[in-house]
Amino acid sequence: MKKNRFWALLFVFTAFLPSALFTTVSVSANSAPRYWEGRTGVGATVITQDCPLQVQKEDLHFSVNELPRSYYDNSEDFLAYSNFVTASYTFYNPTDYMVNATLAFPFGYYPSYAKIYNEENTGYTLVDDTQKYAITINGVVQEKKLRHTYLTGSTYNNEYDIDFTELATQLTDEYNTHEFFTTQMPVTKYSYKISGIWRKFKKTYAYTEYDVDKTKTRICGNTTYYNVKNGYEFSVYIIGQQLEVAPSYAIGISDSGKYKQVKGKVSLTDTKTMTFEEMIFENYDESSNISKVDYYNASLAVNDNIHKNSYTCAFRFPKENLMRWYEYDISLAPKATLINEVTAPIYPFIDDMKKGNAQYQFDYFLSPAKAWNSFGSLNITIETPYEMNEQANIQWQTTEKGYSYFHEGLPNGELTFTLIGNGTEFTQRRKTKKNFFKSVLDIFSFVISLILAIWQVIITSIIRLF
Repeated sequence: MKKNRFWALLFVFTAFLPSALFTTVSVSANSAPRYWEGRTGVGATVITQDCPLQVQKEDLHFSVNELPRSYYDNSEDFLAYSNFVTASYTFYNPTDYMVNATLAFPFGYYPSYAKIYNEENTGYTLVDDTQKYAITINGVVQEKKLRHTYLTGSTYNNEYDIDFTELATQLTDEYNTHEFFTTQMPVTKYSYKISGIWRKFKKTYAYTEYDVDKTKTRICGNTTYYNVKNGYEFSVYIIGQQLEVAPSYAIGISDSGKYKQVKGKVSLTDTKTMTFEEMIFENYDESSNISKVDYYNASLAVNDNIHKNSYTCAFRFPKENLMRWYEYDISLAPKATLINEVTAPIYPFIDDMKKGNAQYQFDYFLSPAKAWNSFGSLNITIETPYEMNEQANIQWQTTEKGYSYFHEGLPNGELTFTLIGNGTEFTQRRKTKKNFFKSVLDIFSFVISLILAIWQVIITSIIRLF
């Protein structure tokens, strides 16, 4: 059966590029089909490159009755976060044949406040919130498939640079091809261990230089490893055309901006050959919810994003750098309509560095909906007790429960609104620390009081004896 793929987005809820000023960033996107196929009563047929389904109307509802904290002590508290957005689409099939479509629903990165740190504050785990999402068609919950991609967009000062077309091309059912890398490309892994560094050197480096043709060879590893110590181990991967000899590293210290070699040894401990595909999956967790196809394609995207014009490469990425998607199918009979409803938590961009109360920015991309054959009306409601900052591009109407906006067709630009916090959302972690110190102080005061009381009893007893 032939399939015409028409790539686009359904929702994007993402948190990325944390900075000193901003806790996290989240954006959301409107809907469009990933791919679709048309059927007549006598068998499969290819229609056109454009999906025929029409959106008669979209009801977009934001429920923001609380604001997220910048830090959570445990997963239960984070999962109790109750804000969500629901997009309800009324689809219509204007054709004379059945249309089967597969829709993509990306719900974003883990927000930075989904990290639950250990007691030593040396590591963290990510809360799995994927079970909180529901997709229905005419009120019936649909099966969905979890997918992952690596988002190569960026943000700066609230300005978004996201290439939706490029992002969607990663969401395939097979390994993506690459202008350089292939699955069976030869790879040699060289492993090293450091020893013999004098203790008098406070900061030492393991360094080398490469002279390779980047059109034939890529190197996954560093030319310099900083602040190394005895016993430190690392590995370097040579991909493509192999080197005649293994890379040789020296130990050095910084001297006037250059490296000065000092006593120490970088020993080659192991050499292993493999394919590029085997290298990618060397540290793959079979128990994870990331498919091998998505993991491989995300690895290619990481490499292109970081080292596109270099002989070096990088294929390791933290789980929170992957955008998470759901895929699900819809079928619509000729001249029929259906209501597709998607609900998910919504994670705002948090700016707690401004004077006064924190501000929470919610972003929703409307422009991807232009991919549909036609788009009717858009009705937006925001249920919230919080005050909204004045918005430049949308004239909101104040309602009993919050705000609303109606527009025939798609408005120009994207949807952004900012809510003002009440100043309590960022006190949780600080309050916890204050409570800890208060408890210590209370215990200390109690012990001192107890000692004084015992001492008073002893003194009184001695006086009575005499």
